[in-house]
Amino acid sequence: DLNHFNRPDHGSYSYDNNRRGRAEEIDYTIGYNYTYKKLDFSDVTFDVSWKYFRYPKAYFKHDNPLDTTISLDNVFKNNENLQDHSLKLAATWRYDLKHYTNYGWLEAAYGYNFNEKLTGKLSSKVFYCGQQKAKNSYGVKHDCFSSLEVEASLSYAITKQLSATTFVDGGWALEKGVRDVWKDSSVSNAFNVRYGVGMAYSF
Repeated sequence: DLNHFNRPDHGSYSYDNNRRGRAEEIDYTIGYNYTYKKLDFSDVTFDVSWKYFRYPKAYFKHDNPLDTTISLDNVFKNNENLQDHSLKLAATWRYDLKHYTNYGWLEAAYGYNFNEKLTGKLSSKVFYCGQQKAKNSYGVKHDCFSSLEVEASLSYAITKQLSATTFVDGGWALEKGVRDVWKDSSVSNAFNVRYGVGMAYSF
């Protein structure tokens, strides 16, 4: 999956210093989720998962966050005029078990099915840093809304298991201290654009 190992934000800095030419990543996830389906306007899902991201050839070897997410899976679920449309709203809080910091994000994702194989998606995330995360990553002494990410993508189902994706996304620093850190980096600015392709196989 070539989609998200290098984010369009300050995450690009650690990629430049630790993972350039060493992009291998193995992700493990253990969790539980429950979906409540009796609401008229949308199913609601609650998800708790422990994740272990291993980087075999990087200078730093792993990350292991604990994520808690609640989401409205599709606000358009029961609207007969919008069956080809979807709108997901979600809130996630992440506790980093390696660095003992926490941060979260709010996400809105709109999808449209052009046909049985081609799907478009437009999504945005607003990131919020806890005080310790803001201090460790950006030198900001208070919790803050740190950044905004917007992405547009197209996915094509080649087979039932294999799909191809092309995307473009941008990241904006919202907090002044975060903007200063991004601008001082050799690999990012206060606003960054990234684009690429991805492949995914499910089984």
